[in-house]
Formats: sequence, structure tokens, C-alpha cells
Amino acid sequence: MGTIEKLTDRQKRRLGEFVREAIYLTEEENAAIEHQIPMTQELFEQCVGHCVEIGAYFRLTCLLNEFSYFANEYVRKIEEEVADSDIEIHESTPEELEAGWQRFRAKVKERYGKDAV
Repeated sequence: MGTIEKLTDRQKRRLGEFVREAIYLTEEENAAIEHQIPMTQELFEQCVGHCVEIGAYFRLTCLLNEFSYFANEYVRKIEEEVADSDIEIHESTPEELEAGWQRFRAKVKERYGKDAV
């Protein structure tokens, strides 16, 4: 078995995320992520919130991809909250959206490797 020093930077980041997940996520959240119990909308939203709080972006990406039906409902709720508030959101052009997406992908690839996105 290798030592931590032999891990790549990417492996060290994933290990750090894993440890934060193990410490911070509840047993129920972990059970839902591991399909030991059914994932619910409420659990999904808790998991997403906790992943953002602890910087577990690999897990967050996995959740959004695997449970896209919950993600869609979550986005709908957020949009509804914003629509009911005084917050004004700048409408981005398709070019701005594409540029932002490409910047995001580049950062994820840089941090987690080319296979992450």
C-alpha cells in the first residue's frame, strides 16, 4: 500500500473530499448516495447543500448527474424563489453562457482531470 506522498494532486484532492464527506454528511445522506435507501427530493437538496458547503465538487457533480430529476426540481424551486423576490438576474447571451460553461469545464478538468467533465 502506498503512502499519501505517492498520491497525485488529483488523488489527494479526492481523498480530502472523501474525508470531508465522511465527516460532514449524515448517515442518512450517505445511505441515499450509496442507494441503500431511496433518495428523496429533501435528501437530495440536503446533500447538494452540504457538498457545496464542504467543497465536495466531485460528489456534487455525481449527484447532479445521477439524480437529474431531483436537480431539475431543485432548479425549479430556486427559480421560483428568485421570481418571488426583488432579485434581478442579468439575462446572459448564448455566447456568455457558452463562455462561462467553457471556463467552468476548464477549471473542473484542471482540478479533477480531463475525464471529470
